[in-house]
Amino acid sequence: MSGALASMKSKASAGVNKAASAVGIKRANTEDSNAMDELSESCPSLTYHQRMIGFCSCFVIGYLVTFMSFNYFIELIEGNPVPFVIIYTLGNIISLFCKFKVLILNTNHKKM
Repeated sequence: MSGALASMKSKASAGVNKAASAVGIKRANTEDSNAMDELSESCPSLTYHQRMIGFCSCFVIGYLVTFMSFNYFIELIEGNPVPFVIIYTLGNIISLFCKFKVLILNTNHKKM
């Protein structure tokens, strides 16, 4: 696993260096302090099944929080929208974060 990760890191850094030199940007060769290295050390290695369980649980929690906001719907109609708006927005942000994580970050990771 670490051999494949090291190979991917070296290919990614070589590609970035090649692109930087093509546009005239001078880069210092800082493979030791690369952001990808720091990220890979701080993130645990999860299987696909574990990632899907995390996504589904976060997605369900987000929509449960969104539906819980309808407890404050009467207050919304009476003129106090703050509790409804805060809880509804929080639920949507949680759900959108899960979608962003699965759709955007994993496709960028595959392209490297």
